[in-house]
Amino acid sequence: VGLAPYTGHDYHDALGDLQRALTAFGDVCDDHQLVLACAVEVGDLDRILLALSKVEEAEKQVVVEVEVLVAELITKRLRTAMHTRKLKLLRSAVAMAEEEEVAASQRIEPSLLAEAKLLLANESLRAAINWYPLNELRLAIANAEASEQTIDESVMITARIRLAELATEELEAAMRKRQPKPLAAMVAMHEEEGLVTDALVEKARALVVALDESKSPSAELAPAGTHAMNELTKPDHIEAEKVFGSFKRCMGKTEVAVDDYKYWGGADEPWRNGVDDSPVADPAVITREEQHKLKAEDEDRPTAGTPDHAEILRCCGVRVDFLLALTFALNIWDWKTWEVVQYLVKPMTEGEGRCRFAELMVVRQFAGAATIFVSH
Repeated sequence: VGLAPYTGHDYHDALGDLQRALTAFGDVCDDHQLVLACAVEVGDLDRILLALSKVEEAEKQVVVEVEVLVAELITKRLRTAMHTRKLKLLRSAVAMAEEEEVAASQRIEPSLLAEAKLLLANESLRAAINWYPLNELRLAIANAEASEQTIDESVMITARIRLAELATEELEAAMRKRQPKPLAAMVAMHEEEGLVTDALVEKARALVVALDESKSPSAELAPAGTHAMNELTKPDHIEAEKVFGSFKRCMGKTEVAVDDYKYWGGADEPWRNGVDDSPVADPAVITREEQHKLKAEDEDRPTAGTPDHAEILRCCGVRVDFLLALTFALNIWDWKTWEVVQYLVKPMTEGEGRCRFAELMVVRQFAGAATIFVSH
C-alpha cells in the first residue's frame, strides 16, 4: 500500500489505517525484521523502536539506516512538540531523545534537545501556575529550582506570587474553620515559610489565642422534662434583620447559585447541572469545576481520615436558637433538605469561596462544637 496517491484528509485517513494495521500485525508477527521494515515504510516511530529492540540479527547497514530515520522522526516530534507547546507530547519526545538505550538518541542535535528541555521546564511551571493547588505548586517550584534548566525569571516570579496567593487562601480558610490545633499548626508553618503577610499571620495567631481562651466545659444536662413545650418560639434575642438580612434574597426558592453544579462520583458523566441533574457538556465548565473540586479536597487533605477531621466537622455545629431564628426569618418550615441546599446553602456560600455554611461570616458567631446530634 502506498500513500502517494492520497492527499489532504484522505492521506491522514490512509495513514491512520496503515498505523492501525501495523499495530495489529506487529503484535502477532514473529518476523521482527519484517515488522521493522513495515514500520520504517509507515514512519511509525514507536513501532520502529519496539521492533528494533527485538531484532537480534540484522545487517549492520540496515540498523544504521533505521537509526538515522529514528533520529529524524524524534527530531520531527521534538520540533512539533515545541511548536505546539503540548506538554504531554513534549515530555515524551524529550524522554525519547534522552533514552540511553536508543542508539539514535546520539544523533539528536544537542542544541535542539537542550532547547526542548528548557521549554519543557518553563512550560511545566506555567501549567502548574494555572492549574495546580497549593501543595502541588509548591512541589513544582521546588523541582524547577532543583533542575539543571534555567527557568525564566518572570515565570518563577509569577509562580511564587501564585504560591503566596494560595498560601494566603489556605490560612484564611483555616481561620474561617476556627479549629485551634490545625490553625496553630498552619500558623507555625506559614511563619517558617514566609509566604503570607506578617499582618495575616499575626491575625491568625491572635485568633488561636482567642479560641483557646474561649474554651469552656460542656454545659450540664438539664433534668428530664425541664424544657417540655408544645410550640416553637421565635428567639427574640437574635436580631433577625441584622443577622439574616443578606439571607432574605433566598426566600421563596427563587435564588440559585450562579455556578450551580454537582459531582456524581462513579458516573460516566459525573458533572451535573444543579437544577435538573442533566450532564454538563461544556468542557470549560468541567475544567473550572475540577479546579474547585481539587481546591476543596486540598483544603481538607491535611486532616482527611483522621480524628482531627472528625473534630473539624463536629465544630461545624450550629446553635438551636440560630436554626429557629433562621427558620422564622425565612419561613422555610416546609422546605425539604435538597431545597435548603439548592436555594439557601449554595447561593449564600458561593460568594465566600464556596465555604461550608457554618463558615459563613454571619453564621460563625452561632457555630461551634456540637454537643448533641440531631438528624434532619
